[in-house]
Amino acid sequence: MHEGFGVVVLAAGAGKRMGGPKALMPVWDQPWWRVQRDRLSAMNLTQVWAVNDHVEEAMDLNPDAPGRRVLVDATEPMFASVAAGLRDLREKKLRGVFVLPIDVPAPSPAVWEALARSTRCSAPLFDNRKGHPVYLPTTWIEANVIPALHDAESRLDHLIGDSLELVEVSDPDVVCNLNTQDDLLRWLNA
Repeated sequence: MHEGFGVVVLAAGAGKRMGGPKALMPVWDQPWWRVQRDRLSAMNLTQVWAVNDHVEEAMDLNPDAPGRRVLVDATEPMFASVAAGLRDLREKKLRGVFVLPIDVPAPSPAVWEALARSTRCSAPLFDNRKGHPVYLPTTWIEANVIPALHDAESRLDHLIGDSLELVEVSDPDVVCNLNTQDDLLRWLNA
């Protein structure tokens, strides 16, 4: 993937079902955020991580942690993280921004490239199931999200509505949600 695209990684949740913030769950003797960061870095995307205070403190102890982070209260709805990340990336003049929840493994390069070819909001489709990341063209963000940034009741899925283009992909990670330890073990064994 070439420059000109960003990604907001949603890592501000408390991770109650996982037993703690999912960004910090140990995977291959390292925190999950490091696995995700490495996968995303290979895509050459401008990254901004929406994190809670607990994740922020843990990342501050690691010199290789993602540098571009925005702090979001773990009790806030997911849209607060989306809004904080999009605000942070706004000055970058990107062609589009992906939104990736921390509990969805960053997919293969082919997924990002297929979504970025769309001129509309798009999401991957695998085995008839909608997945992540969601791609938002900058023109759509400016027209639809920026006006809603201060509305605490806003939801990205409601803003997108029926205008979402589903792009068929062959990567099962797009529909994988690592919500529990069992989910993580299934993914690691797959």
